Amino acid sequence: MKIKQMLTKVAGSSQLYRYALSAIIITLTPSSFRYQAIAQQESLENWDHIDTAKAEKTNRQINLLIEQIYRDYELKIANIHPPDLTPVALEQIRKDAQELQQSWLDVAKPQRTEDKQIELSLLDAYQSTLKRSSQVKAYLESSSSRSSLEETDEEVFRVSTAFPSSSGLKFKQTRITIPGYDAETISDESIRQLAAHIQEVNRAYWNLYNTRSIHSLYQKQIADLEKIRESLGKQFDSISLADANLNSLLEKQTSAVRNSEDRLKTIIGDPDSYIGKGFEVIPTTIPVYSFLAEDVQDLLQQAFHNRPEIRQGFEQFRSSLKQLISKVENPQPFLKFASEIMSVDPTQDETKLASDLLREEMILRKQAYQLKTIIDTVILECIVAYRDALTAYQDVHKRVESLNKVQAISSSQELGEHLSKVEVQLLIDESQRVTDAKNCYLDSLVSYNIAVSNLARACGKLIMVKGVVNVNALVLNLKAQ
Repeated sequence: MKIKQMLTKVAGSSQLYRYALSAIIITLTPSSFRYQAIAQQESLENWDHIDTAKAEKTNRQINLLIEQIYRDYELKIANIHPPDLTPVALEQIRKDAQELQQSWLDVAKPQRTEDKQIELSLLDAYQSTLKRSSQVKAYLESSSSRSSLEETDEEVFRVSTAFPSSSGLKFKQTRITIPGYDAETISDESIRQLAAHIQEVNRAYWNLYNTRSIHSLYQKQIADLEKIRESLGKQFDSISLADANLNSLLEKQTSAVRNSEDRLKTIIGDPDSYIGKGFEVIPTTIPVYSFLAEDVQDLLQQAFHNRPEIRQGFEQFRSSLKQLISKVENPQPFLKFASEIMSVDPTQDETKLASDLLREEMILRKQAYQLKTIIDTVILECIVAYRDALTAYQDVHKRVESLNKVQAISSSQELGEHLSKVEVQLLIDESQRVTDAKNCYLDSLVSYNIAVSNLARACGKLIMVKGVVNVNALVLNLKAQ
């Protein structure tokens, strides 16, 4: 082959190349085979064509095998029906939902009048993170190349946020432009890391919402105690003690709000509201509490199509298969072996390659098992995330039912000037029970919104990158080659 390459560079025409190559072969061939070599002279000029045709055929066979494996797993996923997540079971959960009353929530009210207030929606938090976070820049710099259009904003990401609709909770994608990065060069591993980081932003955002809500509840309860004191016209020890306890809790909650705020600022990495500056971050996005519009089957298919780990796994398996096949004359045993070890049927018997291909067999087995593990893990994560979101949804509505009952009892208590100490203590206890019920409701509401975001991440659509095709499109592209 070195001689062939050398002659390709030296020869000025295909005719000269053919004559020169023939002369060398005749010279290097024993006399008994010279005539045979001369007879084969005309076929030598077709070597490149033969090699290319064989490589193209093998490549097509590999791509068709990858598509077959992919479609087999699509069918396998289509037959996954967890008994607790059937349409009938979900419909009953939807019927049991309670009407939510959130008029008592006052998260947007400033709590520190001495600081400048910054209103921040969840989408704003995502955008600021992707544009300014040092951690995000580290992910991008490690895998993507800089665009030549440094000053031009180009669409790079799409992030998903949940919104209620008439049919239930759905996800809306929003485009985010970032200057200076080539989206198509961002690796699958970086996409996975970015999704995990955006999920942390989501968690920090709703944690801030929760701590601010609880802070407002304590303020409201202290105000209610003051009303009781004013209506009685005199002081009770029980009221003073409750007031002291609530003020202590309020101080702790003020500290918790600042900590939650600083954590969100750190994850976002926005220099305009950095830690130590006098800014109060006020979350403005309203929590969602609608039932999921998509069933688990739809989301499993989306996870299989969109998750970067699966796309990366298929590409690595194909690359390994192609590399190993290039070392052997007959690719068919490798293709048959690859098909068998990637079979979705656990009872499928596996043949073995020839003894001299033991090392190649071990490499291919490892890649196949890794891809199977990735697919199974993604399926598990999606089902678990869906079940967690469903459980959180049920918890929200159970907390609402409990809160409504507590508030109904509390509203029946009347204030008056001649209440006994026991009656005053009952009023205080009722006020505390209402606050506790609201706290539990808030915890469940925030947990549901975090669970919904985690479900979007498990489906591979919390954050998507422009120009990076999903696994289905990747397989179709391979088939067309």
